Formats: sequence, C-alpha cells, structure tokens
Amino acid sequence: MITISITEYNERKTRETLAKLAADIYADIYSLLGCETSDVTSYYAKDCLEELKKLSAILIPQNGGKLEEAYAAGDYFHIVLNEAKEATRRVIINTNDQQTSLKIVNKILDNPVLKDSLMSMKFFAKAPGSPKERLKYDKVVLYFHETGEPNIGKVFDTMNPGDTSGEISAFYDLWTQEENGKALNYIGAGIEIDPDVSFTEQREQEILGYMRYFIKEKCSIDEFVNGCYDYVTECIQEKTK
Repeated sequence: MITISITEYNERKTRETLAKLAADIYADIYSLLGCETSDVTSYYAKDCLEELKKLSAILIPQNGGKLEEAYAAGDYFHIVLNEAKEATRRVIINTNDQQTSLKIVNKILDNPVLKDSLMSMKFFAKAPGSPKERLKYDKVVLYFHETGEPNIGKVFDTMNPGDTSGEISAFYDLWTQEENGKALNYIGAGIEIDPDVSFTEQREQEILGYMRYFIKEKCSIDEFVNGCYDYVTECIQEKTK
C-alpha cells in the first residue's frame, strides 16, 4: 500500500537550518568584531615554550590543563597580580609575535607601577606548526583596577617602536603613541563591565538586539551602521553609570 505522510514544517531540516543559522550568526559577528582577517601564523612561528616555563609558577592556562598541553593547543595564559582588586578597564595589545607578548609581560612584571596598577593580565601563546586558526586582536590583555587607570599610558614604555599593530577590535578606544607625527605603537582600551562575560560577547549581544530593529524597519546599510554605533556606545555608557 502506498501512503503519504506529512512532517509539519519539515521539522528536522528546519531545526538543523536554524541551528546552523544561529551558530553562523554568532560566529560571524564575534569574528568580525574581535578576530584578525589576515594570515597571522607568523605570530606563533617561533617557539617560546622555554620562556613560558620560566613563568610556569604564576601562569594559569585559560582552558585548564598542563602548561605544555595548553601551549600545544594554543591558549591564553593568565597571571593574577592583585586578586583583591576589581578590574574597571581592559587594555588590549595586538603584538606582532608571541615573543613580543612575552617581552611586554615580563617588563610589566619588572615595573612596580604597572604591576600594582593591574588586577591581572593574560597573553596568547601557541606552539609553532599547530593547525591554522583565526587569532583575536587581543594577543595581550591587561586588566587595570580603578586606581591604576591613570597609568594606562605607561604600557607604551614596555614596547619598542613597531611592536604592535593598529588593527584593534571594534568598540575599543584606540590609543596611538606618536613621535613627530609618526605612529610608534598602539593599544586599545575598553571599559570592563562584566568580568564573567568577554567584552566582544557583550557587544555581540547588543548588535543582535539592534538587528531586530534593523530588520523590522528595513533600514539601509548606512542607517544600520549609524544607528547601531550609537546604540552600542550608549549601552556601554549606560552600563558604567
């Protein structure tokens, strides 16, 4: 007997499509906000495991596990400096390679003023030859507490000219160190609103919220850009009150 069955709304395929759509939207917004678009394998072209081992007593891999395993996979390594303090401002540094990241971290550890200005810091490191991946702009992240914020500019003292890239994540303030009109180095500074949620994830949620208005009103691209910029920056300001 030949029969006909009906699956309402093609449920299985529809759910699969929605799941992929949701994953793609989240991934795309997050990547556009916070990830490099160019090939950055040069960042981890040289091995720095021995330098990491020298700091092993104070390093905490973000994803847990042993130092060597975290390094092989690629991970952020945290250093807690003033645990009792609360971070109020985050500074990101897009270094050209992980040796420079380690140099900056070590100079901060040797600088009493900067060291006392931070709640903590982290940096990204990865073994050479590991699979390619898109890396985030924030190769080094410094978490300043309120009384340490006036010393943010001193971060430039840990750098040599050309150590950093001016490609910084969206919605950070871009600080540029210049000499005679020539840019020497760059950092990004953003307000630390919720230590349990990444800066980029917060901006992602706000953009997704504004997109509902964009779709409903059928805005032009220019209208979306101007409106979303104002909306997200107002969200940042409102959350700091």
